[in-house]
Amino acid sequence: MSTSMLADWGDDEQRQMFTAGLAMWTSAAAQHWEGILSRARASSKRIVEDLDYELARLRDTKSDTSKNFFQAMSGLDVDRLLHL
Repeated sequence: MSTSMLADWGDDEQRQMFTAGLAMWTSAAAQHWEGILSRARASSKRIVEDLDYELARLRDTKSDTSKNFFQAMSGLDVDRLLHL
């Protein structure tokens, strides 16, 4: 990910939350096979569904979603991120 993109987005706490979330995402992908981009569609879908489920749970319980990685990620252009 481009450091300049992160530098222009949010405050220090948001950047730390986002980079920690990216690390979690990478770790989850590595645990399965060769990473999220090379794995089967079903595995990728399951990871996204798990992240979405957690975000929905936070919303349903009226919890703060501002520090949730998937909430932050959903507002970004994923295609742009993948080509940085």
